[in-house]
Amino acid sequence: MTSKINAQVNRLQHTSTLYPNEHIVALAEKIAQITPGNLQQSFFTSSGTEANEAAILIARMATGAMTLWRCATRIPAVRRSPKH
Repeated sequence: MTSKINAQVNRLQHTSTLYPNEHIVALAEKIAQITPGNLQQSFFTSSGTEANEAAILIARMATGAMTLWRCATRIPAVRRSPKH
């Protein structure tokens, strides 16, 4: 067990999305390879909360919508607000 822990610590002691490392870069390259289209950028977060907040912000920026609603799967979604 100790040898496995030492091997991991020697390989990667701590990871953060603040600074890229070879593992994050490799993951981004793999995602770009397997997704459709010409993916040029990846965005990684440290937690699910950050990922949800970023997804909502990106959806709002892309659609101009500010109204949130929940799908049956309980995944937050964005829809356009009715114009008054």
